[in-house]
Amino acid sequence: MADFFGKPQMGMQVTARGALEYRYNTARNQLLLVVVFSAVNLLFQIFGVDMYFLFSAYIPLLLTSYGMLLCGRFPEEFYTGEFADMEILPSAVFVVLAVVSFLIIAAYLLFWFLSKKQKVAWMIVALVFFALDSLLMLLFGGISFDMLFDILFHAWVIYYLISGIRAAFKLKTLPPDEVFAADPTDPAQPPLDFSVDE
Repeated sequence: MADFFGKPQMGMQVTARGALEYRYNTARNQLLLVVVFSAVNLLFQIFGVDMYFLFSAYIPLLLTSYGMLLCGRFPEEFYTGEFADMEILPSAVFVVLAVVSFLIIAAYLLFWFLSKKQKVAWMIVALVFFALDSLLMLLFGGISFDMLFDILFHAWVIYYLISGIRAAFKLKTLPPDEVFAADPTDPAQPPLDFSVDE
């Protein structure tokens, strides 16, 4: 029986194809985590919950944050100093930016759904979107200690997406493979490597 990520358990029949499929499915699961935690973080932000999960896209949160700022949705003490004379915009601006943020997250969910069965083109589109998100995060957030975990997380996701894409391309050219039992205690069997390393 396989685990949640599709990794074979002891006694399963394993092939090189199975190892590559595991890498691809791991990349898809990373993308799904981005969707879930981005949506949760966005709801937390809108409802003023003081929590934040790292597995999140940056741009949806940035857009919603700007909408909250421009429409006076932050606490009153926030609008002092440089923001004291700021003109408060209608709530419709916040609604539009929040909808756009949710649509961006929905796009990631669509990419995840369409990338089933090694449809690698959609995984490539997801990589482009997330790489752009990472670039804009560095542009707007800068490189600082406060941003360190976000930067590391984005690098983590990009690494796994690239690994999944490479695995999908290898699957397309993989010849039929001999099946053998997954028994690491048998010295006659070659070790199985389900890591993303090349």
